Amino acid sequence: MKLAIIIFILNSIFVGKIMGQTYQVKVNINDSTYIILEKIDFDTTEKKIEYFENFLVAINGRPIFGTDGDLPKFTLIKATLTIGKNEYDLQVDDMYNPWFGNGINDRLFKIKKEGNRYQLTGIFSDGAGSYGAEWLIVGKSSIRTILTNDEWIFEYIHDEL
Repeated sequence: MKLAIIIFILNSIFVGKIMGQTYQVKVNINDSTYIILEKIDFDTTEKKIEYFENFLVAINGRPIFGTDGDLPKFTLIKATLTIGKNEYDLQVDDMYNPWFGNGINDRLFKIKKEGNRYQLTGIFSDGAGSYGAEWLIVGKSSIRTILTNDEWIFEYIHDEL
């Protein structure tokens, strides 16, 4: 029995170091709509890091969002949108450093309904590398339609708020 407990504790420590700490926040959009965001510590293991003139530009051959040229501290691993009783897993690849501190400002997210479609927009930032995303939700499906750090997204989302 003692051996089983020791193995369990060692396994928990080992898995915790591999998996990293998971951080979670809830973003309330309205009375029936919210998003749960989950991030973990960034891990460079088995990642191809690409620089241009000492400025980070890509990870595994894909542009990154959420840094100002340095390695990310966190990776957004999951975003679950809930509208009433329906849940949607949102695409989050290539999204880093989504928030800092204990939470994210609910006002940075907006949802608009048009017929049977929803359009969700949000701004992510750790205080330095800011970017915006938009998802289209139709029926029980969703797809990310915009991921950009171009300044027009902030004006677009702000005008809609």
